[in-house]
Amino acid sequence: MTHSFLDKNKQQEIIQRISKLTSDQKPIWGTMTSTQMLEHCLRVTQIYLGNFQPTPPNFILKIVGYFFKKIYTKDNRAFGKGSPTDKKLLEYTITSFQEAQDTLRIQLEFFFERIEAKQLQLQHPFFGNLTIQECAILNYKHLDHHLRQFGV
Repeated sequence: MTHSFLDKNKQQEIIQRISKLTSDQKPIWGTMTSTQMLEHCLRVTQIYLGNFQPTPPNFILKIVGYFFKKIYTKDNRAFGKGSPTDKKLLEYTITSFQEAQDTLRIQLEFFFERIEAKQLQLQHPFFGNLTIQECAILNYKHLDHHLRQFGV
């Protein structure tokens, strides 16, 4: 089975890894600070909760997103480095590491509750229509990707 937030052990694993992150931790790749990465992951989680709307992708990106969805939801393949990212997901307003860390944890707990209740936003701007299982897989992989970026 593909790693996903449908597995309560994976939910706890990600929360624990977020807790291990520090404000001065440097990325292994990329340019985000740990605070920026947490806020970025918060925004992506908010997409699945219906609380954040990124820039709608153009037709070509929608096609790419459809194929990426098929690739990344079928097995445990990790997200690659350097994927294109909507600029709205790279706009940072949180300056406190602790605030970013706490807010992401709270939103993830809410995301986990919404998985249980089967109440997630199932229309993703990049990946298209999603099932609850696909939401749980893709958000897990996104968080795992960025936590690996910071060595946790």
